[in-house]
Amino acid sequence: MVYILREKELGSEDAYGRVFDGEHRDLVKEAFNAMVQSATPLLKEPETLI
Repeated sequence: MVYILREKELGSEDAYGRVFDGEHRDLVKEAFNAMVQSATPLLKEPETLI
């Protein structure tokens, strides 16, 4: 959705796999989605889940 809003072409690549060579794909996906969906400004580092 963000690519469309920015009029960019995603292509066949995994959007989350582009960051850190895909090494931390799940973490990147979780963090990005939290930032996009946040109703308030994110002012502190998230607590670790592990």
